[in-house]
Amino acid sequence: MALNSQLIWKGEFSRLSTVEIPIPRKGHLTVGYFNDFYSSDYRNAFLERVRFQSATCQTFAVNVPADAGGGWNAQTQSLGWLFATPITLKTCSAGSLIFNASGRKGGKAFATLEVKQDGREIRRIQLSDQPQEVEIAVTAQPLEIRIANPYFQEIGDRNLTLRKIQFVPAR
Repeated sequence: MALNSQLIWKGEFSRLSTVEIPIPRKGHLTVGYFNDFYSSDYRNAFLERVRFQSATCQTFAVNVPADAGGGWNAQTQSLGWLFATPITLKTCSAGSLIFNASGRKGGKAFATLEVKQDGREIRRIQLSDQPQEVEIAVTAQPLEIRIANPYFQEIGDRNLTLRKIQFVPAR
């Protein structure tokens, strides 16, 4: 805790505590928490340089549901996500979907991607930390790509919760 940028109190907590801190004079009081910690082990999938080729068009749309734990970057044509929720790609026609695929190892294994179209699995891709170029012949039907073996484990999360701050003027 600082008063007018000067440290007036520093402490540690390991359980629910009540603390009384004397404030020596009026001024600007700052409360800070400077040793936050979070760590997790997870697998993810990352697709880079995603592109579509056909004789008639090259456009496609990408839908990344909020619960997939990732997102699509149209500028870099890249996509990353963590969970089993399928990512959907809709192409403008039949053709070839091309991308570089890689991932992060979690739980001692890399992600396996399952690619489906019309409810049928058309490709299974074992990821590694080294990008591999993948080319898949697709129809004009929407394509679903999901992580078949998702893994997420929270290792540690340190937080500070202030339930009440009360100022009591000196008497």
